[in-house]
Amino acid sequence: MSRSLASFPEELLARILALALPPLSSLFPPRHHIAPLLVSRQFLRIASPLFYHTIHLHSPHQAARALDTLTRHPPLANAVRRLVFAGIWRSSTAVLALCDRVHDVDICLDAGPGHQTSGPGDPIDPDAEAFCYALEQCHTIAHLTIRKDPALYLTHPRPIYVLLRLAQAVRHWPDLETVHFALRISASPTTLPLARALSVAPRLRSIRAQLPAVWNNFLLIISTNPRLEKVMLYSEPILGPMHTRLNTTMRSAVIKGGYICDDTEHAVLGTGLYMMEAKKHARFSELLKGGTSIIRTRAHTTISTMSTPSAGGTPLGAIRAKEVAVELMANMNRDSFGLAISQPFAMTSVRHAHAQEV
Repeated sequence: MSRSLASFPEELLARILALALPPLSSLFPPRHHIAPLLVSRQFLRIASPLFYHTIHLHSPHQAARALDTLTRHPPLANAVRRLVFAGIWRSSTAVLALCDRVHDVDICLDAGPGHQTSGPGDPIDPDAEAFCYALEQCHTIAHLTIRKDPALYLTHPRPIYVLLRLAQAVRHWPDLETVHFALRISASPTTLPLARALSVAPRLRSIRAQLPAVWNNFLLIISTNPRLEKVMLYSEPILGPMHTRLNTTMRSAVIKGGYICDDTEHAVLGTGLYMMEAKKHARFSELLKGGTSIIRTRAHTTISTMSTPSAGGTPLGAIRAKEVAVELMANMNRDSFGLAISQPFAMTSVRHAHAQEV
């Protein structure tokens, strides 16, 4: 006797629909993502909390519409676990305050109403102030991501204010476990309070950040947290963003430290200035080995160090392999150019000495 899917127990249907409605990882979901919600009223009731697990707020208008939906349907607000903010607006603050079970927050810093550099006479930003207050009242946050608009400088008033207030908010988050700095962040009077707050976070396990351009002690301060297990650094691709599959033929080129990640395309050269300076600090160096994909290179070759492939090794991405080859070839060309210059001078000296003997 055949049975329809609708006759299954709702607990089983919820697990099946969870596979069909994974948490969104992009700003605009594909059209087929809402298909399970259109099957029947039963599917709509079961799948709606799964659909609202992650909410991307990419404009004030869209945030206002999301606020209206969540206000009219409180059970959906209770189902939200992750919020991604493309900016700080009054409506996004209301959404954050309404979703009191959020444990993952992704914040994109924007310039806000003022684009001038910060000064003592700058007016208070009411939207940023309300947003930061809502963050402090959200005691369930376990995962935090901080990024910024590409045209933004951290010297603008709004990012300065938000970063300083985040340092205070972290002390209200006893369950904070991971922090991702999706921007190049350095040590400054604006960022150091946040570093010191993270250094005493009671449950902080991992830090993920873009490789800084120059050495600074921002991450070094955070590494003093005794609960911290790993620090993962990744570099932005030189050849630009490209979406290709991993080159599975180049195995063990990336030296892993027991942390499986998805940033093999952005592995870090172990001979970089920041990494060389980080090796001088024992605790920080161990945390980097535990979380960062490191490429080790041999002198005068274009091949990354190939040790015996490990079972848990992660292959070096094709894009990153090309970048490493370009860097090493540039070094080899400089060496070859120096050798080519020195050889004619050497031959001239020999001929001159021979002429004197004759």
